[in-house]
Amino acid sequence: MIAERDLLAELDAVREQLAEAEQTIQAFADGEIDAVTRDALGTPLLLHRAQEELRRREQLFRAVFEGVDDGILLVDAQGVFLDANPAACRLFCAEKSAVVGRRTEDFAAPGYDATQERESIVAEGRRSGVVRIALPNGAERELEYRAMRDILPGLHVSTIRDVTELNRARHDLEASEKKYRRIVDTAREGIWVIDGHARTTFANRALEDMLGRVPGDMLGRSLFEFVDRADHARVAEGLEQRRRGVSERRDQRYLRKDGSTLWVLMEASPLTDDAGQYAGALAMVTDVTDRRRAEDALRASEARYRLLFDNSPLPIWLTDVQSLRFMAVNQAACQLFGYSQSEFLALEVVHLLTSVEADQLRADIGAALPGKAHHAIRRPLKKSGVAVDVATTAQTFEIDDRVVALVIAQDMSERNRLEAQLAQSRKMEAIGILAGGIAHDFNSLLSIMVTYSTFALDALKDGDPLREDIEQVAKAGDRAVSLTRQLLAFSRQQILAPTILDLNATVSSIEPMLRRLVGETIDISLVSEPALGRVSADPGQIEQVIMNLVVNARDAMPAGGELTIETANVSVAEGASPLGGGLQPGHYVLLAVTDTGAGIDAATRERIFEPFFTTKELGKGTGLGLSTVLGIVQQSGGHLEMQSELGRGTRFEVYLPSVDRLASPVAALPTASGVRGHETVLVVEDDEQVRNLTRAILRRNGYQVLVASNGGEAFLISEQHSAPIHLLLTDVVMPRMNGRQLAERLSDARPEMKVLFMTGYTDDAVVRQGVLDADIALLQKPITPDALARRVRAVLDDGKVRPSERNK
Repeated sequence: MIAERDLLAELDAVREQLAEAEQTIQAFADGEIDAVTRDALGTPLLLHRAQEELRRREQLFRAVFEGVDDGILLVDAQGVFLDANPAACRLFCAEKSAVVGRRTEDFAAPGYDATQERESIVAEGRRSGVVRIALPNGAERELEYRAMRDILPGLHVSTIRDVTELNRARHDLEASEKKYRRIVDTAREGIWVIDGHARTTFANRALEDMLGRVPGDMLGRSLFEFVDRADHARVAEGLEQRRRGVSERRDQRYLRKDGSTLWVLMEASPLTDDAGQYAGALAMVTDVTDRRRAEDALRASEARYRLLFDNSPLPIWLTDVQSLRFMAVNQAACQLFGYSQSEFLALEVVHLLTSVEADQLRADIGAALPGKAHHAIRRPLKKSGVAVDVATTAQTFEIDDRVVALVIAQDMSERNRLEAQLAQSRKMEAIGILAGGIAHDFNSLLSIMVTYSTFALDALKDGDPLREDIEQVAKAGDRAVSLTRQLLAFSRQQILAPTILDLNATVSSIEPMLRRLVGETIDISLVSEPALGRVSADPGQIEQVIMNLVVNARDAMPAGGELTIETANVSVAEGASPLGGGLQPGHYVLLAVTDTGAGIDAATRERIFEPFFTTKELGKGTGLGLSTVLGIVQQSGGHLEMQSELGRGTRFEVYLPSVDRLASPVAALPTASGVRGHETVLVVEDDEQVRNLTRAILRRNGYQVLVASNGGEAFLISEQHSAPIHLLLTDVVMPRMNGRQLAERLSDARPEMKVLFMTGYTDDAVVRQGVLDADIALLQKPITPDALARRVRAVLDDGKVRPSERNK
């Protein structure tokens, strides 16, 4: 089989040889061959040889012409087919006789202009192209031709071959390529092909858009130009995996043209050549930047909620509703119940509950509505076995086809304790209000009882049969006075006259009395801090606090023991946990009384400060001792703590705010003979019996007395009395005008007049929160003859009396 290129080459050679032969023959005819050559060869022989060569060449040409697979047409200058080889006839589906003598136009398919092709061949010499012909059966074929002009004078040679199927396949291939190119270019995922040197050989439109590149910008460029530098090492490692035939799917970072980074999901597979050697890689690329951002945001959100969950001050846990097993617990829950997280996760919720509460929990779960919060109060058990009061809020929802409950708990123990304290405080307040409400009238009655008992005793001689009866009345009055003061003390409605005290000096002054009080079986130890701070307090009330605490300690040690009275400076730093919830940051002076007695059980400790509560036998105590101590300490701005256990004794600690001032000097009391006077005293009292009583006491002590039942009468008497009035002695609480208002108005007219107030309770204009102003002179009811005489004398002399003695 002879190829087309061999045929053309052979035809060119034949053409050249025929031209040479023709030139030789013509030369003989024209006599251009020299005589020597002509003589040597002889004319006949030369012509014969030339003719033989022509025949041989013609035979060779004919063999090529007839045997070549491609069709060959010999065409004259007018486009007429002079000859056609068998292959050409087969292409036209016609005998040679039906082909020779015809033109291309005779076989042209309808609508196809073959004249232009023929004219182009004549004009251009060599030409190739495709003509479309119609076969006798009506089918159309496409023939590719290559034409050579003037291969012989006036002769054209055209080789033709059927390219119908080839063109159809090429067309189908182009259509397929266009279709798949369109699919590739419209794909949402990027498609990236690299060669064995990691250079880009293909990138679809989605990938170019993803990386902010124009079409064709990526071709021939290294893969690493488009990868974030932080991922270069991973990409290099991945390429090594591709060379070993391993595919991969992972997230990595690419670079856009503007330098920004995007996250992509890359699915890469190796490519091999026909020999099975590594030739590059194909990667499908999906932009997952939004997904990564969402995942990062979700992780951040999860981290925030985990932080809130783990660090919440409230106990929180997550449980499986069906199994009731703990799925997660926070640190607050671990601290509340005493379990570690690993121990918690091995438990079921019912392990923390009693059987009754466990049944109730199951019932609550069965009745709970999905997505709706359920509230409950429960008493689960700690790891130690101690029950704790908690309020729970549970909400159910689904996670991975499981119903779970999120439970937020609140330890109610402290709240319940505070509520109990509040209830106790309100009870104390109610009793205090009652005590304060009756104090004024009751103290007035007690004043009359005590004073007239004193008068009666003074009038009776020793041995008088009535004296013993009157003494019993006087003793009952004294006990009533003491009881009233205790009621006012625990309700914090007694009147305090604070001074600057050195507690070391206060304890030392009453130490002898304390030792006599406790007896010889109890050893008293004083532990005093030398540089003790000063406090502002009523010395008489502080002495009462010490006395009450010492008496309680004595009663707790009936067989003897040790009692320690301690003083010390205490500082509470800012941010420190306040002691017992009542001691705020600052500087304090501590007064502690500790005994080695039997101690106090938990039930008694809960009620120890309640009024009238006592563990002593009937008739051995009123139950007001410790409640009085608490009232005095709190009213003095201090704090009281108690520590006690059965068999380990008891310790009471009194904390009073420290003040930076020197202790106040104490003036000497007027002697019994020095309480008399001659000055004029205006007594204003709305209670007639108390008014008459006061007038009688003052007259017995030599004073001139003017009396008025209210403020109006007092003004009238003051206006009518031209002589000096040395002292105004007035009750504070009176109708229409109180004692403070009266004193202020009378003092304008009599600036030299002294003022002494009388009152039975603290809800007065002259007292602020039960504490007496430094410039106010006050006599607290019930009054006694001795206390009234001493107080009047002290005020007239501008002297100071010890507040603890002001009612004596």
